[in-house]
Amino acid sequence: MVQFLLERGADPRRWSSLYGSSLLSIVAHRAPAQLVEYVCDELGFEVTDLDHEQRNAFHLVFTGSVMLTPDKVEWLCERVDDISQMLGARDAHGRLPLHLACGRGTLDKISPLLKGPLKDWVNELDNDGWTPLHWACRHWDVVIVKILIEAGADPDFRTHHNMDAWDIAVLSGNRDFASFLGKDPGAPSSQVPEEKHKNRCNSCLACRRSTARDTNV
Repeated sequence: MVQFLLERGADPRRWSSLYGSSLLSIVAHRAPAQLVEYVCDELGFEVTDLDHEQRNAFHLVFTGSVMLTPDKVEWLCERVDDISQMLGARDAHGRLPLHLACGRGTLDKISPLLKGPLKDWVNELDNDGWTPLHWACRHWDVVIVKILIEAGADPDFRTHHNMDAWDIAVLSGNRDFASFLGKDPGAPSSQVPEEKHKNRCNSCLACRRSTARDTNV
């Protein structure tokens, strides 16, 4: 289908007018490895190219839960000379690929990288003061939390809104994470108002508006 469209004049360098996404960012996030390889090899895209959110291919591949496969990760790693530089790159919100993987619940698929290049960033903060563990506690998979703790993630780090990992877990309805965070399941959150305990955290992977700091954690 891609070849069909190209033969009929489709412009592969035109960005989506709705989301501002490039062709590479879309296929990296949603397509199998073969199509990502085609876009790079045949259409001249580079995995180092950035999208409108300043995210490289690693950011996008790590958020594609359905299409995140071992062969896709392996191919991506083979395409760069310095994998640490790519994994350590921050998007427009200060988020590393690891932050996005934890927020989307895909870390279990790339966990072998935590024993190598990813381990240096398990406690890195994004622009909101969130570590990968904060993002994992917002998600609904205790496996991700366990992987991060075993890799050295610190559950006591606090966001710019003074919330630690347990506060995020409580706000997101994830009290079953307690044992991994050194908490009692019935322990209250010191920072989350009781009436908000049943609500999910509304911080998201999308671009946050300038007024978000007043309402989001």
